[in-house]
Amino acid sequence: MKVAWISPFKKKCGISIYSNEYCKVLSESVCLRKIKLDNFFRYSGKEIETLNSFDIIHFQYETSFFLKSRNRKFSGFCSKITKPIILTLHEVYDSFPGIFPRSHIKGKGLIRKIKEIVYDAKHPYQTAYSQHISHNFFANKILVHAHYHRDILIKKGIPEKMIATLPLP
Repeated sequence: MKVAWISPFKKKCGISIYSNEYCKVLSESVCLRKIKLDNFFRYSGKEIETLNSFDIIHFQYETSFFLKSRNRKFSGFCSKITKPIILTLHEVYDSFPGIFPRSHIKGKGLIRKIKEIVYDAKHPYQTAYSQHISHNFFANKILVHAHYHRDILIKKGIPEKMIATLPLP
């Protein structure tokens, strides 16, 4: 089995350290190719074909990794992948700590719409995360590290059968 593992591989990043540990173990059982998330925005055309030559695509997900200058490229990228996508979520929030929830915006009609546009501009990470949740993160399987993460995702509408708990190494 050939696995493409898309992740940051910086020395002082917790998700990177976690990724490297999993890659060491996983590479003993499958053909694994690490792809730096830094190269994520360069992927198109021929590179997408290369990714589609793998049996499984795995993303180490963190919303901020997929925003560049407020452009949301994750959905467009995932829509071009024809192979199963597995995604690991490291943080799952019912609502973001210290951030006024979008669902609490008051008003009707045009006023509410303007308030939502302003909210989305001021909170791009939360907005992108919510959009990714509404599309099940474009994944076939979602891995989380705790049962309460799983419960939050189910409450947000992601099918229970799509989510598995994989404790931290």
